[in-house]
Amino acid sequence: MRRFLRHLFDIVLFISQQNLQRPAFYSNRLQNAEYERQLIAARTTRGLTKRINEGKRAHFKLYVYGKNGKDEKCHTAWVPIESEAAAIKYSLARYMEGANLLKINYELYELNKIDKA
Repeated sequence: MRRFLRHLFDIVLFISQQNLQRPAFYSNRLQNAEYERQLIAARTTRGLTKRINEGKRAHFKLYVYGKNGKDEKCHTAWVPIESEAAAIKYSLARYMEGANLLKINYELYELNKIDKA
């Protein structure tokens, strides 16, 4: 058994010491994939920024903010909704006190700070 393990160790050591190179086409594929990923990220970010600046919806409803027309640059003006902000502040305060998320959720429903829909 010791002889087998020693032989196995020698094989692993030999393989790890070899400079095993990947083929060039494999490296090029990885580089192309990384480049494409960066292009997609840049285009997505540019598109979202453009839609936000046009005042169009680029995301789902923001929880604490509501639309309030447009500002002087024709961008959407957002205003905070105090009732929703109060629920967030309460949740964060309770979490910092050590309450778990399920308990906080039940408390919010009992205090009618959030809709039960």
